[in-house]
Amino acid sequence: MTKVKSEVINKFLQSIILLSGSVWLGSQITKVLTIYYFFQTDEFGNIFLRSEVNSDTIHLISYQFAPIFSITLISYTVFILFVIIYSFFIRKSIKQLGWLFISIMIIFLCVPIEIYLMKIDFKLFEYSFYRTGDSATFLSLFSNRVQSLSSFPIISIILHFIVIFLIIFKPLDKRGKIEN
Repeated sequence: MTKVKSEVINKFLQSIILLSGSVWLGSQITKVLTIYYFFQTDEFGNIFLRSEVNSDTIHLISYQFAPIFSITLISYTVFILFVIIYSFFIRKSIKQLGWLFISIMIIFLCVPIEIYLMKIDFKLFEYSFYRTGDSATFLSLFSNRVQSLSSFPIISIILHFIVIFLIIFKPLDKRGKIEN
């Protein structure tokens, strides 16, 4: 493969990863803020649904979540797929790029838990889009989404911002001086 062709493929993969990752991160932040808005805590730290969320209002709430869930599912799938492809593409030079190795490891460590949460999100999306099941099912899935791994989405967002920091400042780079 010629150097020019390799560089074009590299830039293309990086662009798709950046675009899909940015869309996913923005939709993830929106989803987390929107979901946590419907919950409150008591004096003991227990999480429960607000009194405004009941079986009558859940249909209105589900309309709000359909676009958020669909954008998150699609953008995260594209993001992970292109990160995997990019990892195979740069596998020979990964030892020289410590910041990239750490970034990829952070992304891959978050994948199993994100997939678990996305399964719940897909069920919620399916309910809100196709209106399958009753409102009690949606409320239980909604509560399960927050209570099962309540703080992980926030931790995932912070870890992905650390990846952005690593990409910008590129610590642990053994290639020598980086020319911009």
